[in-house]
Amino acid sequence: MKLKIFDLNNSPSGRNGRAFIHLTNKGIFTINVPAAQALKLSNDDKVKLAQDEENPSDWCLILAPKDVAAFPVRKKGLGSYVFNNTGVAKLIYESLKAGDKALRIPLTEQPEEVEGVKLYPLVTKAALKK
Repeated sequence: MKLKIFDLNNSPSGRNGRAFIHLTNKGIFTINVPAAQALKLSNDDKVKLAQDEENPSDWCLILAPKDVAAFPVRKKGLGSYVFNNTGVAKLIYESLKAGDKALRIPLTEQPEEVEGVKLYPLVTKAALKK
């Protein structure tokens, strides 16, 4: 018998390594491992979320300087990160008319720069396809 052992370090991802933010209607934002790696997150980092006022269903993630008021991220497991905010989660759900289901929102790994700020767009339209 020749066994191939799988564990947390060598198991393939079921998501093909795509960057996602998982969001629950309870306000738990989970940045998956590929997204955390693309953003180069660490435990003391902070993030902000931005909504396009002209297109309310368009949202972006912003890496914030450590000395500003923003959402602190916490490492979870082997490389994903979480932060919480029920109020912003509610706004995202309302803007997407998403009901109560948990959302898996793809994150664009290459930022767009707007007025000197690097924005990582969330592909919200893809989150509603199922």
